[in-house]
Amino acid sequence: MNLLKSCELKHNNKCLIVINLIIMSVILLSCFFMVTLPREGYNPEVYSKVYLYFVLFQFLLYSVLISFWDITDLNIDEIVRDAVVFVVSIVPLIFMIFIIGQIRGANILLPLLVQIIWGITILSLKSLLHSCSLAGMWVEVLLNIFQFIVVIVSLAFLYFIVCYQQIVVTTVFDKDISLIFFLNPLLTALGLLHTQIGGTTQMGSMPYVTNILFWSLASLIFNLVRRKVNKSQGA
Repeated sequence: MNLLKSCELKHNNKCLIVINLIIMSVILLSCFFMVTLPREGYNPEVYSKVYLYFVLFQFLLYSVLISFWDITDLNIDEIVRDAVVFVVSIVPLIFMIFIIGQIRGANILLPLLVQIIWGITILSLKSLLHSCSLAGMWVEVLLNIFQFIVVIVSLAFLYFIVCYQQIVVTTVFDKDISLIFFLNPLLTALGLLHTQIGGTTQMGSMPYVTNILFWSLASLIFNLVRRKVNKSQGA
C-alpha cells in the first residue's frame, strides 16, 4: 500500500499530463485530417514528417508544461519517475502514427530519452532553486530564462554562425556544426528524428551521447547542490 502511494503522482501533475495529452491529440487529429487524408494514395514520406514534427512540438510543449510541475517534497527518485511518466504518456499517440503511417525502423526510445533527461534537468534545477528559498515567481522566471537560452538562443546563435561563416549544412548532424550546439536537446532530438526518417549523419551518435551525458551530469550536480543547501539550512 505504501509502495502504491509513493508511486502516485500529485493531482496538479496529473492535470498537466491530461492537458498535454488533450493538446497533442487535437494536433494529431488535425494532422491526419488536414495533411494526410487530402492526399491520394499512401505516401510514407508524409507520415514520417508528421512523426518528426509531432515529436518536436511535443518536446516544446513538454518543456513548457514541466516548468509548472509540482516538485514539493520530491526526492531524486521521484523526479526521475515523474519525468519518465510524463514522457511515456505520449507513446500511444506516437504508436498511432506508426500504425497508420506504417512507419518501420524508427527507434522511438532515443528521442524520448532526450526528453526524459531534459525533464529531469528542469525538475532538478527547479528543486534546487526552491531550496535556495527563492519566491515561486522568481523560480519560474529563472527556469524560463534557462530554457530560453538553451533551446532558443543557442539555435539563433547557430543560425548566425552558419550565415556569417557561410557554412554549407547538408544535414542536422553535420560535421561543420560544433558539438557544443548539440547540448541543445531540441536540436539533438531533431537530428535523431531526421536520421530515423531517412536523413544522413556525419557525426555518428556523438551528438546524442554528448547531450545525454552532459544533462545527466548537470542533473546530478543540481541534486547534489540541493542536498548540500538543505543540510546547511537544517532541512
